Amino acid sequence: MRIALLEDDSFQAEALTVWLEAADHQVSVRHDCAGFRAALQDADYDLLILDWVLPDGSGLEVLDWLRGERGDATPVLFITQRDQESDVVTALE
Repeated sequence: MRIALLEDDSFQAEALTVWLEAADHQVSVRHDCAGFRAALQDADYDLLILDWVLPDGSGLEVLDWLRGERGDATPVLFITQRDQESDVVTALE
């Protein structure tokens, strides 16, 4: 499976990459929204993993761009420290 990972924390990104590659997945990591959007212009992925809070925006903004402007229905997983019920509802909307 080809996975695009958007995570600004280098340690987190490395840990996720090691785990996913050990499970035979190909992982492309970007550390900011701009780089992630550019990567999606150049390749197709089977799964997108998005951090919520990033230095140049948010995972929610990237998701809005994906679903809205691009019409992209690729499955998305969010990784975040946010655990309030309202945050979960916001992401699911």
